Amino acid sequence: GIAYNPADGSLFFYSPATQEVVQLGPGRSGSLEEVGRVALAPLGLNALHGLSFDASTGQLVLLDTVGRQMVNLTVGSGPGRDGLAPAGGDQIERTNLAILGDGLASVAYDAQSGDTLILDSGSELLYRVGDSGQPIASYDLSGLNLAQPAGMVVAPSGDKTDDPAET
Repeated sequence: GIAYNPADGSLFFYSPATQEVVQLGPGRSGSLEEVGRVALAPLGLNALHGLSFDASTGQLVLLDTVGRQMVNLTVGSGPGRDGLAPAGGDQIERTNLAILGDGLASVAYDAQSGDTLILDSGSELLYRVGDSGQPIASYDLSGLNLAQPAGMVVAPSGDKTDDPAET
């Protein structure tokens, strides 16, 4: 998975081979350079199936499907906290998602509403959850005939007739 931080232009990549999230940011020469990385195993994360970024809080949102949890990892900035830090260097918040289905597949943060969207590909439902992990709403996607959906992104609509209160 990949996530983008619009505040500083950095990208976060998940590497299944190394079980790490790597942060790349704009370097002095204009190319992307590694800013930081964090190993997920020491954090108790075993099966990351999506990541997103909440620019309003500076948190990387991770979906751990085996632990059935959403993990918000605060990405530091400033002296000694530029980007991802080694395990224990950043603030970690865990949200239990056991109430949701067994087929959790992807996560996306909706900046407009402040909610998180979680895809359950097993039941073909898209959940809108709040900070507590409790579903606010669910949307049936079965009529869309999606074949193994694995990634999501939330972006503002380009349609000027859309009601900004509806997402």
